Amino acid sequence: MLAYLVGGILVSLGIAILLKRTSVAAITAVGIVMTALTLVLFVPDLFLARSVPARIDAINFVADTLLFAGTMFAIARAVAASGSERPAAGQ
Repeated sequence: MLAYLVGGILVSLGIAILLKRTSVAAITAVGIVMTALTLVLFVPDLFLARSVPARIDAINFVADTLLFAGTMFAIARAVAASGSERPAAGQ
């Protein structure tokens, strides 16, 4: 059930990214959702993993998801910065 909920949220945010007015907020929201998922789902799994392969998998899930979330935050900042630039007078 959680997968369908998160999937629906991410699909709706993906559609919102296509709209110029809501793109930065939607990209930032994707980063927040991915960070929250990491903290709620993958970090506890990291501490509960007992065997070496399970720990490697848990580290991989945490690192991959945080990398994706950080990328979304960086993209949101870049989109916001590119939207705030105004052409010089006479161009």
